[in-house]
Amino acid sequence: KKSMLSRYLTTGPEVKKFENNFSDYTGSKFALACNSGTAALHMAFYGIGLKKNDNIILPSINFIAAANMCNQIGAKIYFADVDPLTGQMTPETLINCIRNYKIKKIKAFCVMHNGGSPNNFRKFYNLKKRYKCFLVEDCCHSLGGKYSISKKENVGKCKYSDVSTFSFHPVKSITTGEGGMLVTNNKKIYLKSKLLRNHGM
Repeated sequence: KKSMLSRYLTTGPEVKKFENNFSDYTGSKFALACNSGTAALHMAFYGIGLKKNDNIILPSINFIAAANMCNQIGAKIYFADVDPLTGQMTPETLINCIRNYKIKKIKAFCVMHNGGSPNNFRKFYNLKKRYKCFLVEDCCHSLGGKYSISKKENVGKCKYSDVSTFSFHPVKSITTGEGGMLVTNNKKIYLKSKLLRNHGM
């Protein structure tokens, strides 16, 4: 109501306050609000420097937004199988995808926490280091999820990834009508994504 009655229907101080609160909650250094989870993914891929003909691996089960954004950039998309019980890509299916397609250089891979649980995050982090690539987390299902309950590590902390994205579509954990959020601990990714968010202004 406060936003609807203020001078700012978009952006403005309430959005900045929301970003700060979101960053505090997830434990990330930076948070950047946008108009959808799709836009957050687009900013994430742009922010890591994904470009034409770069190789990226996505899970075979996910909303089509991630693949569409990579396709728009012109990246070469490979799909890894998912676990039949969780619907999530696993470290094993990721490795199999790399081997089966003989992918020599990986720019990034994107995990999607289908159903909300961030499975295998430490193993994925080790693979990110092994292949010297970026790890993007599609956290649109997992706001409120935790990597570790004992350590109070919330999904979106970006301890194990370079950048994470969230959606505030009405079917998600919380909604802003529409909306999305990018979080990262990497200032370069944050600033680059911030430029993209509003046409370089």
